[in-house]
Amino acid sequence: MNSTNKYLLTLFCLLFFTLNIQSQNTAIDSLKNKVLLHTQKDTIRVKLLNDIAFLYYKKDIAKAIAYIRESETLTEAIGFKKGKGKSLYIKGIIQTAQSNFDQAINLYETIDFKIGISECYNGMGITAYYKSDYKQSIAYHKKAVGVDILIMKKGLLLV
Repeated sequence: MNSTNKYLLTLFCLLFFTLNIQSQNTAIDSLKNKVLLHTQKDTIRVKLLNDIAFLYYKKDIAKAIAYIRESETLTEAIGFKKGKGKSLYIKGIIQTAQSNFDQAINLYETIDFKIGISECYNGMGITAYYKSDYKQSIAYHKKAVGVDILIMKKGLLLV
């Protein structure tokens, strides 16, 4: 692949990701406006809240959780089981995205368990990838590889 093609491919990728982020912001803003206008405590509001939470989980977990909490409260009040199921589904995704890898790494470091540390960095890389944070994903995977190299050098891989 010559340098012109690499440049064009890079430019295309940057443009694509920029447009994708802008479209998510537009979608969130549009849904938030609908929630403001739709004040009735009904299934439509639940669906709007769930949709906003789902879009936010990649960008701002705290806001996603706030919308899920409101949705869950409302689903309970109106008895909307399908909406409650969707809320729980999105809540599961959010909990995966905000996993406890840092705590696990800290614990593994206290007992010098390199394999566990590597697994955590891989998990963090996968989570960052699904949040579309590709630079962070690569950084975490590089850390995992670094730990894996240490494991191989020390002959610690006892599977």
